[in-house]
Amino acid sequence: MKRLAIIGLATFILLFYFPAAAGATTRILVIPGHEPTSGGASFRDTHERDLALELSILIADELIHDGKFDAIISRDASLWLPELADHFVARKEDILSFKRRHQFWERFLYIIGLRPKGDRGDAHTEVSDETAIHLYGTNLWANENDIDLVLSVHFNDDFRKADQPGRSRGFTVFIPGDGLHNASTSLAIGRSLYAELKKVIPVTISDKVREGIFPSNSLIALGAYNTLDASSVLVEYGFVYEPQFQSERSRAYAFEVMAKATVAGILEHYSKYNEKR
Repeated sequence: MKRLAIIGLATFILLFYFPAAAGATTRILVIPGHEPTSGGASFRDTHERDLALELSILIADELIHDGKFDAIISRDASLWLPELADHFVARKEDILSFKRRHQFWERFLYIIGLRPKGDRGDAHTEVSDETAIHLYGTNLWANENDIDLVLSVHFNDDFRKADQPGRSRGFTVFIPGDGLHNASTSLAIGRSLYAELKKVIPVTISDKVREGIFPSNSLIALGAYNTLDASSVLVEYGFVYEPQFQSERSRAYAFEVMAKATVAGILEHYSKYNEKR
């Protein structure tokens, strides 16, 4: 944890107190899953929120060193990005109003048949006000700060005994469902990420997952209730109990491979996108 905090502080300095690379035109918000000091899956002494931060730092570094991207990390091991932390406090009522307004309108459109049937979006969106301020507040901040892509970094868990690993392995890519206005651009990025990641890590097999890409209207990080203008992708890079995540040495190697594959997928998408412009 101490090492992670030091790495996080150094990355904050690199990302937020030095100007973006010259010519960088694409702004990417990298969100390590969960709160800085709580939440997420755990296996023995391994915590999802710490894994997510460690991998997010590597992804952001790779993006910045490429020179075409302005990468921002939403938190470190103990604190939110200062701009976000201030936003959560100063704009608290605006954020809650933003959430209620979008929920009301999207539910109304669903009722009158102008939104797809099925995943209405309630399953993962009924959260406490504090959590809503952080999740919907991040979406509002991204809308107001010209973010082009929101990449959420998570790790999965399985039904298992508390101190025993589960049976599932592999990664899954989540993208906004058809009912969300950022669905088509997010699908294109999701496909590029999936194509690169499956070269280096196995795909989670599930009856609900189609080609390792799972559309959802109910994940706030993806823009539930049309609260996010930017393209958005949430990747669960593996299961928290997998052996490669349990030691610092094996984790460092696995995360380097994952970070490079992630950035390769993003580069592949934006190179095609820029060619079409």
